Amino acid sequence: MKRALVLVAALAITGCTTNNTTIVNDDLGGQAGPDGSGLACTPNAKECVNDTLARVCPADGSGWLAVQCQNGDTCLKGDCALDPTTATCSPGDGACIGNTTALRCNANGVGFAMATCPANTQCFGTGQCFGTCVVGESRCDNSGSLSTCTDGVSFTAAGCPTGQQCVTVQTTPSGIALCVPATDCQPDPNGCDTVCGNKLNSAADQTKFTSTCVATASGFHWQAASCLAPATCFPTAGVCGTFGDLIQASCAQQCIVGDVRCGVDGVSTETCGADGTFGPDVACTPGLLCFTPTGATSAVCGDAVCSVGAKGACAIDPADGKTKLRACGANGRVSDAFTVCAALCVPLPPGNPLNGLVPGSCGVECQPGDQRCVPFPGGPPNTAFQTCQSGVWSATTTACNAATTDQCFDFVVGISPRAVCGACAPGSTQCGSGTTGLQTCGTNGQFGAAVACAVGSCVASGIACVADCVPGRKVCVGAKAAGGAGAAPVSFGTVASVTCTAAGTIPTTPTCPNGAGCCAAVAGVPTSCRSDQAGNALGCVPCAGGLNEFGVADTRCNTGGMIETCKADSSAWQNPIACTMPYTCQLPQAPAVTGAYCHFCQGAGGGSGPPACSDSFLSGFGLSCAAFGEGAPIDCLDSTGTDVADCCSNDCFADTGAPAFCGQ
Repeated sequence: MKRALVLVAALAITGCTTNNTTIVNDDLGGQAGPDGSGLACTPNAKECVNDTLARVCPADGSGWLAVQCQNGDTCLKGDCALDPTTATCSPGDGACIGNTTALRCNANGVGFAMATCPANTQCFGTGQCFGTCVVGESRCDNSGSLSTCTDGVSFTAAGCPTGQQCVTVQTTPSGIALCVPATDCQPDPNGCDTVCGNKLNSAADQTKFTSTCVATASGFHWQAASCLAPATCFPTAGVCGTFGDLIQASCAQQCIVGDVRCGVDGVSTETCGADGTFGPDVACTPGLLCFTPTGATSAVCGDAVCSVGAKGACAIDPADGKTKLRACGANGRVSDAFTVCAALCVPLPPGNPLNGLVPGSCGVECQPGDQRCVPFPGGPPNTAFQTCQSGVWSATTTACNAATTDQCFDFVVGISPRAVCGACAPGSTQCGSGTTGLQTCGTNGQFGAAVACAVGSCVASGIACVADCVPGRKVCVGAKAAGGAGAAPVSFGTVASVTCTAAGTIPTTPTCPNGAGCCAAVAGVPTSCRSDQAGNALGCVPCAGGLNEFGVADTRCNTGGMIETCKADSSAWQNPIACTMPYTCQLPQAPAVTGAYCHFCQGAGGGSGPPACSDSFLSGFGLSCAAFGEGAPIDCLDSTGTDVADCCSNDCFADTGAPAFCGQ
């Protein structure tokens, strides 16, 4: 940048010094400091004597020193700086010397002019005034008219003169549009003005020319240029735009002379000629494919096995009957000669022949130290193993000991396959004696000592230690609790409740009814260990509140023949409700029916009478259990626990853990 930027810096920052000075020892008449201290001048003070002479006071205040400004400089606040009226600059240079004040280089390149930005704008950059647009910015509006930003806030439209049109010549950093005479092309706002073809001569070979829209004194016109042979024009061969991130037409070679590529059919080639373009397709010999060998730059017609990444083809050498490699050459063809592999020729998966050749490469079947199980010759599977020798599996096998019924088991060490003859597969498990621990099979094919389960016990399948219960939770154990009057009517639970140990095991069932953990009566009401619908033990409770084992709330018939419901916290019976005649409270009639309910012996004498269907009850209506279709009379309990010697057998049911009862 020219001296304009130095000038602006000097004007914008007060107290700045310049090297364009000559210092002369001259006190210029200064004799005493202003504060009466006896100093000749105030230390470090400076001032202008005239437009071209400044003076400064040294730090010791001994006297003023004259500073003569050089030609083209002027004194500003005691410093010599470029004279804004005579400094040379480039049109467009400038700077801001305040939020709304700008210095701009004069059109003749000599001196700067000061400008004040319009209202609602601020100075930025190289002395430009900006509000919602930059003062002086121009653009072509939608109607094709030239619009200019004059106040920094809005664009003012001004139509182009007759015979001219508006064209955009710049988009960044600010827009520039011009009115130019009507022409035969329109410049691209991004600067991508070159296309393929000769816009000045339609008869020319359009593939060998470019045309660029350029500005002239009479407007924008096409300028044609020919491509140098063997290059031709490609629409996307050139770059353009502010950052070179856009594309435009340019002359380029389609290919390098002598290059070969495959035709679109995959069985032909095309060769780059002297004109820089690919010639016509040349068909491959039947049975060959066109491809570019690995590491090559030109395509060839070759054998299919060489196109799939194989080193060649695995084939039997008739000289010795061994499988060897016929290698692929640089021409893509399989050699007639045989290459002896260090180990063997390994077919590539899936190993299917291509045009009669099996693709493969020299490789190995295995790595040193590898082992695998195989059938002993003439024997059952997995009764012997092989080892890896020189990259191939050994021809001989090692048999397992048949006397100990050992078998061969495959396993892996790291990533290497191994085999062992033994009683178990390495890594497998089984339960130790008493299922208290877990045994693991070692790499020797034998089970090691049992390791006690950290949680629970070894399950029957012998594969892992499993907790018998959730540590800290209650578990119902022991025999079913006995039924009877006042007992829970559906499932009476068990006689004891224990807590699952921290190891996830269930403690030994206590001896009931008096052992620790046995369920005892509470306030005269029997209890038993009950569970909720999810199977979680509630402990010893008189009844199961909420949802019991069967998904309903416990209910019962009390001694007064009323229905009671268990509290939600399972602590007691509550809310006795009387049955409405002719219904009576009865216990469940089948294991699938849960909870007590109001019912009566239907069909007998209009349905009135005691709750039990018995011979003695039915005789009052001239009926009997058999005549009523309810079976022979048997001894049973009714809903109150009272013995009924002649209960109808079809109405006497035994629910799991519940007392028998009479009812329909």
